[in-house]
Amino acid sequence: MCVVHACEPACELPADVTGFSMSFHLSDFLSGHFDPELQTALKDIEAFPAHLTHCMLSGPPRSGKTSILLLYAYKAAIRGQQVVLLCHRDKMEQTYPTLPQGVHKTSPAWQRVQLRYLSTSQELQKYAACLHLAPTPPNILIVDDVSEFMLSSSDPQIRGVVKLNSSRPLLCSMRQQQACTGPKSLYIFERWCPLILTTQNAEGKLTLSALPAMAEKHLLHPSCFCQMHFSLTTHSALTLEGLSWP
Repeated sequence: MCVVHACEPACELPADVTGFSMSFHLSDFLSGHFDPELQTALKDIEAFPAHLTHCMLSGPPRSGKTSILLLYAYKAAIRGQQVVLLCHRDKMEQTYPTLPQGVHKTSPAWQRVQLRYLSTSQELQKYAACLHLAPTPPNILIVDDVSEFMLSSSDPQIRGVVKLNSSRPLLCSMRQQQACTGPKSLYIFERWCPLILTTQNAEGKLTLSALPAMAEKHLLHPSCFCQMHFSLTTHSALTLEGLSWP
């Protein structure tokens, strides 16, 4: 196993070297801007195939999913992309996500990230259906924790959100328990969001990686299965600490 660890961080995030692209790449979700060795290692990771435009981030509660989505939104915004981030109102009011390391609430990039609070699956589907009518339609749609909406919804309604946004990148997160509730849910999950990333929380040690089962199905480069080790604590920053390869 090859392992790269981070050194002590610097004090601010370079806004012009985010490495963001319209094809999903692991470095879109966690950054190593504060450590030259990590930056070099991230460049050796291949991007996911361009046809995988819909991505699902699955993981247990408190494994950093919402904070990772925020970093992705921020990196897209500072590259000039218009982003819509849809969140469940109750969840966001209870626990606000942690901002990425070096990112401040006052950053001008947040002006290109529209945060919208919804409460039901019907609101979610209606909002997604009307995005093309916006004065400046978003380039990227992000839905935080679709499992919150699926509690009172059938799978076809969530599938409709994906179909309505087939022309733009879509990034969703889902609690791991909801993603594995049965063959039907898992089938729809993989069919409409074929790129699956997972977060794990093993006694406070957090990792982000691609689902190994995708290797043969999508002929992914071996570097795409790098494990990204990160930390996330209350009132602290989302910090990439190291990379490892099987």
